[in-house]
Amino acid sequence: PANDNLKVLDNTAKAFNNTLKQAVSLVGAYLGLRGLTNTFKSIVETNKEFERLSGSLKTVTGSAKAAKEAFTLIEDFATSTPFQLDEIVDSFIRLKAMGLEPSMEALTSYGNTASAFGKNILEFVSAVTSATVGEFERLKTFGIKAKLEGEGSSFKALQQKLVKMRQKLKIIFALSAQ
Repeated sequence: PANDNLKVLDNTAKAFNNTLKQAVSLVGAYLGLRGLTNTFKSIVETNKEFERLSGSLKTVTGSAKAAKEAFTLIEDFATSTPFQLDEIVDSFIRLKAMGLEPSMEALTSYGNTASAFGKNILEFVSAVTSATVGEFERLKTFGIKAKLEGEGSSFKALQQKLVKMRQKLKIIFALSAQ
């Protein structure tokens, strides 16, 4: 009888062990499926973001060909900087939308200035684009003080001063890139 009890106990232990193995296999399969699901979600989200950025580039550059050329410039810039691709693309779009030319030299200058102050490039580009419309407050974050003289004059005079300011900013930032 003791031998029979040991056999029953052994069979019970084997059955329990097999049940545990099946449970572990099911948990592993479930976790693997969750991992694949998350991977696919990430791919879809990345594709959506790429399409958004691509569409915006087409809008500000005027054509699919120009957008492709711009993206090539952005990719080249991204490989040599610590900035994320999406913030570089957004920076490019903001500059272009405000009539500033986001050349490799300009992006490098903006990126260097941002890095020197522990900021990302998009923060500096936002300050620059704000300055082109007379909002200079954000430039102070980067140690740049600017103001328009004679702001109380007519709207047309203010517009002319803003155009001159944009030109000066282009020159200043071009010089700082050298």
